[in-house]
Amino acid sequence: MKKSSLSIVLAYIKREWIWAAFIGYELIAVILAMFTKLDIAIPCLFTKLTGTECLGCGMTRATMSIMKFDFERAWHFNKLSFIVLPILVTMIIMDFKKFYKSKMIEPIEG
Repeated sequence: MKKSSLSIVLAYIKREWIWAAFIGYELIAVILAMFTKLDIAIPCLFTKLTGTECLGCGMTRATMSIMKFDFERAWHFNKLSFIVLPILVTMIIMDFKKFYKSKMIEPIEG
């Protein structure tokens, strides 16, 4: 019996629950910021403690700009977003593919 794609996705989220919660929260924060004036993004602790921006500062705003296809503005917010975001997406896809293959091979308990 073949497992459904939804059950595999849910199993992956269960296994990676910390990352899923963090990414889910950030996605909700980005969507709310894009369509409303509500800002619930996680503040940068490095900036709060030192008063200096870290290398990741502006990444959320850059992500929002990329989602709006405003690449010039994304470049202005954080130049590293053009390196970090594709690498992050690729790593998540590769990890999920590895997980998916392992779930398709293991015997199904019933």
